[in-house]
Amino acid sequence: MRPSIKVLVVDDEKLIRWSLSQALAGVGHEVIEAEDGLTALDLVAEESPDVVLLDLRLPGLDGMAVLREIRDKYPGCAVVIISAYGTPEVRTEALELGAVEFVRKPFQAEDIKGLVGRLAEASH
Repeated sequence: MRPSIKVLVVDDEKLIRWSLSQALAGVGHEVIEAEDGLTALDLVAEESPDVVLLDLRLPGLDGMAVLREIRDKYPGCAVVIISAYGTPEVRTEALELGAVEFVRKPFQAEDIKGLVGRLAEASH
């Protein structure tokens, strides 16, 4: 059995947050949600998630800015970018900034569960 971790899901689309939360909670992970970049940074500071699933297009502070802030202040937190806007240049930039993975929307919940499970195993 894989270890349980805390996951922050950051997306401005409620349905995506809900579906990821349901999928991850269903396999035992603790899930918290944010709909914008500033809320995400507050939750990273308050909740210390192990993994952040981060959309790039967010109201206010965009995903790249959030990624930079998390990498600078919380280097132990794994960030996975999930975006429909995944040009090769954007993907490369995100990975160079420290994202552990870049997943294109649309995605399969099973793939995200597997990825988060592997990150959980690596962190324990």
